[in-house]
Amino acid sequence: MDVSDRYAILQKIAKAEKRHADLLRQKEETEVELKSLRERSEQGGYQNVNSTGSASSHQASTVTPLTPDDKVALFIRLFRGRDDVYPKLWQNQKTGKNGYSPACSNEWIRGVCEKPRVKCGESPTKPSYR
Repeated sequence: MDVSDRYAILQKIAKAEKRHADLLRQKEETEVELKSLRERSEQGGYQNVNSTGSASSHQASTVTPLTPDDKVALFIRLFRGRDDVYPKLWQNQKTGKNGYSPACSNEWIRGVCEKPRVKCGESPTKPSYR
C-alpha cells in the first residue's frame, strides 16, 4: 500500500468517526427531547403516546421532580463535549504563562496530520474547532 492510499483511507476513517460521533450526539439529544416531552405530557394530564402512536393508559398522578443528580446528568447529556477535539494545556517556561489550545485526536499521526509543515487551522484533515 503506498502513502497516497493510506492517506485516503485515514481521511475516510476520520470522516466516518466524526459522522459516528455526530450521530451519537444527535441520538442523545433526541432521547433527552423525548424524555422532556413525555414528562411535559404527563404533567399536563395527557395520555402518553408511545412510539407506535397508540395512547397508553398510564397517567401520572404526581410528577416527581428531578433530583440534583438527574439534573447534572441532563446537563452533561445536553452539553457534552466533542470527542474529536479537546483542550490541551500549554505552558511557557520563560514567562510562566499557561493556557489552553484546541487539539484533535489526529495530531501528529503520520499521513493524517501534516505538522509542522501545515498549520493546524489550515489542515484539510483537522476537525473544525467551532
